[in-house]
Amino acid sequence: IYGAKHLLQAPHQSDRVIFIGAQKPSDIVIELNETQVSTLKIETVVEERFVQEKHSVGNITFDQNKLVTVFAHYQGRLIDASLNVGDSVQVGQPLFTMQSPDLLTAEANLITVAGTSRMHTRNLGRAKTLVKNGGISQQAADQVIADQQSADGALKSARDNVRIFGKTDAEIDKIIAERKSDSTLVVKSPISGLITARAAAPGLYVQPGVAPAPYTIAD
Repeated sequence: IYGAKHLLQAPHQSDRVIFIGAQKPSDIVIELNETQVSTLKIETVVEERFVQEKHSVGNITFDQNKLVTVFAHYQGRLIDASLNVGDSVQVGQPLFTMQSPDLLTAEANLITVAGTSRMHTRNLGRAKTLVKNGGISQQAADQVIADQQSADGALKSARDNVRIFGKTDAEIDKIIAERKSDSTLVVKSPISGLITARAAAPGLYVQPGVAPAPYTIAD
């Protein structure tokens, strides 16, 4: 009870205690029995700051400005996708593997162009020897040189076409040396973050920009 000044025991009524809110007899009087008095606790009046709480209904979601939908850059069929929603990933970490007919075409062209380049390189070596010995004219030798330069340019272009798919120079050299193409394409995470959505599944045919994206990642 706030503002209490006195607790008085009534002289002729043993079962009540009179609480006087102030010193003046004209103030409000509250009568309490002994049971109520035993549970009564008197505290000093202090000022308190009450925090206003407001309740509302809403949804917790990720910052849409930091969400990245990861699509395959080329069409193909998924063959492996092991990461799940809630998994954390690092930039450059493989997300899923797919078979790409576009990659297969680019690698097949690389193997063909590399073979043509080797042939023209051998022809150039023979032409240089024949020119020295007078076996061919300078005009014929110049044509061989032009053919070799053209083949070399085509080889560089073919290597770049395969490199676009994420193949390293070592992997490209291996394809040329073994003359064996591999349609397996690994798609890696562009950012570090948390996987918030997954539509990837083995056997799913995906195309660039066609929803749903195989994976969505939040930074």
